[in-house]
Amino acid sequence: MKNKYRSMQISKNGESYIVDYEANTKAEIWDKVNDQGSRWIFYPLPFVVMNKPNMNFKNMRILSAPDGFEFLENKTIRNAMQWIESNPDIINLKLNL
Repeated sequence: MKNKYRSMQISKNGESYIVDYEANTKAEIWDKVNDQGSRWIFYPLPFVVMNKPNMNFKNMRILSAPDGFEFLENKTIRNAMQWIESNPDIINLKLNL
């Protein structure tokens, strides 16, 4: 059975992302993201999306976002990446950098 959700983790400058963990619940995705070790340094902005491998990842809608970024839920990854790229000061503040 195919997992229902996956994580997409975006760099703090909004220019790159990785598609990573898969699971059947959003909670399982967040558990995996929270236990990922030092990878968060390079891709500190994780989001949960549907697991649709044949779809263009940037067109996927965000189903769940980390604390402080809930306003990006229901937006596409493309729009989230554009917002992140356009707001480095807010990103650094929210990430405590």
